Amino acid sequence: MYINSYINENKILISFEIAATCLRDKEDEEQKEKNEERKKKRKRVEEIEKDRRRGQENEK
Repeated sequence: MYINSYINENKILISFEIAATCLRDKEDEEQKEKNEERKKKRKRVEEIEKDRRRGQENEK
């Protein structure tokens, strides 16, 4: 009885560890996607600023 209880507790702990790892992996993936979106937006803003500066220089 004690051995079965011990085995069941370990199975539960392992299940929680697996679930926590999956959740962490999912959160890491979401964070990577957010970072990529930020990089794209930042790059686009930089391109717009460069174009604006070029336009101002051409007017002079």
